[in-house]
Parts: sequence; structure tokens; C-alpha cells
Amino acid sequence: MNTGDESLSLHRRKVYISSVERSSHHQKSKGFKVSARKLASRLQKLPPKDDGSLAERFSYQMEGITKWDLGSFRTYYSVEPCEKFQEDEYLQSSLVPRLEAELWKAQSRIKELETEKFGSKENADSLFEYLKEKLSKEREERKGANAENSMLKKKVLEMESTANRLMRERDTLERVCEELVTRIDDLKAETRRLWDETEEERQMLQMAEMWREERVRVKLTDAKHSLEEKYEEMNWFVDELEKCLEMAREVGGAELMMRLRRGERLIKKARSLEDAANDIDFEKFKFVSDEDN
Repeated sequence: MNTGDESLSLHRRKVYISSVERSSHHQKSKGFKVSARKLASRLQKLPPKDDGSLAERFSYQMEGITKWDLGSFRTYYSVEPCEKFQEDEYLQSSLVPRLEAELWKAQSRIKELETEKFGSKENADSLFEYLKEKLSKEREERKGANAENSMLKKKVLEMESTANRLMRERDTLERVCEELVTRIDDLKAETRRLWDETEEERQMLQMAEMWREERVRVKLTDAKHSLEEKYEEMNWFVDELEKCLEMAREVGGAELMMRLRRGERLIKKARSLEDAANDIDFEKFKFVSDEDN
């Protein structure tokens, strides 16, 4: 029989013997006596087991006791001292030593269980303190993590706000750039149109200048031809005048001599004009517009 079975069987014996003693004491208080024969007859009524162990005879009365609380102090102190069995003159002498030995074993086992209980309680207390400390640390860590998460969340919100602001600014810049591009294209088109108009006006002015130069050149040519005609006519008159003077010299006379001198002066003047006209180069004339002035 192992230690657990011995403890259980011993407890069963103790409960049964205690019930018998209480019954005897109750009967004695009423004037009844319990004889050894009656006690033996009660013991003989216990159902024996195949192995012949006396402790197993209590199994049919101990079904409710098997669920007893091993951690209770009443378990230890509910066991009656073994001296009561020695003082009972009604028990058989061969049963008492065996019950006494088994009772002491049960008491030792109960003490061990109580010691284990106290040790388990201390271990449970230390484990509880350890778990409590660990839980406190985890709470602090969780609190710190929550604070960090709050900071990170705040930073993320700030970054999102900044990103949204930058996106809005970027959209605004894109719209401004698009408007500037459109405006630049319009200005280019306007500049091209003005350039075309200016070029057309410049060409028209050039044509006008060319026509004016051509007109002036035509006028100069006409003036030249007219001057040449007048010059030829003057030459003819000078020749005729010289002929007349030659004839007047041949004839003589004071009045005629005065007219002759006057005619010579006119001839000299005409010759000087002829020389001046020969020095004029009409090809060197250049038209100067009003804008150049």
C-alpha cells in the first residue's frame, strides 16, 4: 500500500472509530454500556477486501469523505490522538498497534500535506507578487507605448496636414503655371501678330520710300534734261551773240562799242555758268527722307 492509500484508509478508520466512540459515549450518558462483543460484531459487519487489509473495510462509509479538504486545518486536528485507542478497554489488543501505526503514518502524511500547502501558498504568494510586479511593468510599458503611439499619431496627423497643405500649394502652383503658360502663349501670339503688322508696315514704308526715291530721281532726271535743254539753248544764244559782236566790231561806233562790251560780259558770265554746269554730277545726288532728318 502506498502513502496516499494508507492516509485514506487511516482516515476512514479514524472516522469510523470516532463515530463508534461518540455512539458509546452517548449511550453511556444515557445509562447504556457497550460491550466488547457488540464492538466486535460491528467490526465483523464491515465488508472485507480480497487483500485482507483491515483499512479497506471502511470504504463503503467513506464515499463522502474522499472529497475532504486536504488544505484545511480541521483535517489535521480532527484526528484523535492514538492514546484514546490505548485507553479503550473494549478494542482487541491485536488491532490497536496496527491502527496506532497507521494513525501515526496518517498524521505524518497530513503534516506533509500541510507543509506542502504552506509551501504552495508561499509559492503562490511569491508568484502572485511576481505576476503583480510583471503586470505593473507591463502596464507602465503599455502606458509608455500608448504615449508613444499618441505622439506618433500626432506626428502622423501633422505630416498628413503638411502633405495636404503641400498638395494644395502644388495644385495652386500648377494652376498658376498653367495660367502663366496660357498668358505667355497669348503674349507670343500677340507679339507675333504685332511683328507681322510691323513687318507689313515696314515693308509698306520701304515701298513708300522706294517710290519717293524713284519719284525724286525722276524729278531730278527731268530737271537734268530740262537744264541740259536750257544749257543747249543758252549755248546757241551765246554763239549767236558772239556772231553779232563780231559783226559789230567790224562796223564800229561808240554806242555799239558799249553794247559790245556789255555783250562780252554776258558771254563771260555764260561761259562761267557753263563751266559750273559741267562740274555738276547729277549721279551723286542722294534722296534723304524726312525720317533721316
